[in-house]
Amino acid sequence: MNSETIVVVDDEQDLLDILDLSLTSQGYNVITVSDGLKAIEIIKQEQPDLVILDIVMPEINGWEILKGLEDNEETSGLPIIIMSAIPLYPEMKQILKDNVLYYQSKPFNFDQLLQKLDTVKNSYKDLNNQGLRSYLSEKRNKYLSEIDL
Repeated sequence: MNSETIVVVDDEQDLLDILDLSLTSQGYNVITVSDGLKAIEIIKQEQPDLVILDIVMPEINGWEILKGLEDNEETSGLPIIIMSAIPLYPEMKQILKDNVLYYQSKPFNFDQLLQKLDTVKNSYKDLNNQGLRSYLSEKRNKYLSEIDL
């Protein structure tokens, strides 16, 4: 069984409920957040192993949440799966190629998401290495500065 903690940020309560149930059944500790403003604080407080982050949300969008995480030393460089029903900005495709972020389109089947989780976990095996987290944060900030949030 897993013991990793995943924070899922999405404004669709039904999706949060499904992901909570499904990921918990796989042994993950799951924290769901429907409010983008609260998400940054909860992620800072909980220091999860991974974040699943919706892009289109009220108040602040997923890119703004990501920017808030990257601006904080404690949360910069966390493994993040961006999840959205809309296509990514063309400028964001390079960020995916560099494995700085991962992307899961909506709708998705749960097996696809589990496969993505395994990919991310394998890519971030050495996450406690501060050099890796610094590198990821630097790359993400570079990309975030190039798009219009």
